[in-house]
Amino acid sequence: MYLNYQDQSLSVILNQIFKKQNISYQVQGSSIILYKNEERQNIVVKGRVADASNNPLNGVSVSVKSSTAGTSTNLQGSFSLSVPDENAILVFSYVGYAPEEVPLQGRKVINVTLNSLTASIGEVVVVGYGTQKKSVVTGAISSVKAADLENQFIGSNGQLEIQRGKIVTTPATGKVTNCLK
Repeated sequence: MYLNYQDQSLSVILNQIFKKQNISYQVQGSSIILYKNEERQNIVVKGRVADASNNPLNGVSVSVKSSTAGTSTNLQGSFSLSVPDENAILVFSYVGYAPEEVPLQGRKVINVTLNSLTASIGEVVVVGYGTQKKSVVTGAISSVKAADLENQFIGSNGQLEIQRGKIVTTPATGKVTNCLK
């Protein structure tokens, strides 16, 4: 076989050479290691994922970047994953936490701490079927503060006073009072 390449990367040349062969390769430093495809061994990586307080995180998604290989952590935050390359990059993701990308660099044990996402939310309106930001709601909105509900009368029929805006009616007596003190 005769090949003539100029101004090409090593990976382009090796991919072309081994394209129709049952051989794969791995570049380690200045060496090229060749494998028969069925002989190449995957590496098992184990580890633990925790939050900033060192509490284990259950259900964290652990995957190999640019691959379909993946798993999730158990109740103790532990995982075990078979990866094809000792230089693979593991991606850790979990709802409410910032994702982390961790290069293996030959390690077989990886312990990761995920940092929670801190986002302040604006004013939220609770509606009968979900929540929406106050700025996108059309229609009438009234606000009730916790202080307005404190020390409220409970009528003999067990109903709380009905509060509309700043006017309160008492079902038991029908008396209308201003809830602002």
